[in-house]
Amino acid sequence: MPVFLLPWIASALVAALGVGVLVIRSLKGKRFAVLGPAGAGKSTFINFLRTGEVTLTCEQTAEPIKLDGKKIKLKEHELKIAEFVDVPGTKDFHATWKVQAMSSDVLCYLFDANQFSRDDDYVQAVFAEIRHVTDWRRDRKKAPSAVPLFVIGTHLDQMPDYGVAGPEEQARLASMLWTTGSFPELSRRAGGGTTKCLAGSLATQKASEQMVGRVISAVAGAE
Repeated sequence: MPVFLLPWIASALVAALGVGVLVIRSLKGKRFAVLGPAGAGKSTFINFLRTGEVTLTCEQTAEPIKLDGKKIKLKEHELKIAEFVDVPGTKDFHATWKVQAMSSDVLCYLFDANQFSRDDDYVQAVFAEIRHVTDWRRDRKKAPSAVPLFVIGTHLDQMPDYGVAGPEEQARLASMLWTTGSFPELSRRAGGGTTKCLAGSLATQKASEQMVGRVISAVAGAE
């Protein structure tokens, strides 16, 4: 689902993906695009930015929804959300996804890291989707490196070792994830050094704040 996010998040995506666009007045009013397949945690990610609370249930968006903006505080950043639009993640909205991706200042692609680690069909679907995202990024007038792309693996809390680990061990496992299985290839296809690859959980308030905070801090630091 798409949503207008912090100053740099706008949404756009390809077939079977959900898109969210969020326009944030802080961080120089950037547009953020939140993209990714169904079940990746886009709604939770977006809802946290809107309300500071974690969504425990997920419902697919059938029609575009526009919601009023608000102000939230995240770590040292005070985010003023101007508007938020949630767009369905179906092929019928492919053109809308592309428009949002082409006009956004920051791209966020979320995927289920737990499923990616064990489902070959899911791996190929994510590879296909990230190809569209990177193609749109290259088609921009700006150099790809000027349009931040965050590839974010979610649902690590569903992986046995991660779920029982302490904070430091969780951070180590999240980092090591990008050196195993198909994760390095996803990083390469997403742009390698020009893309920031993250992994973690959105299952709790604290975990969501840490994940979203890393994204926002990285964007603010690039200003």
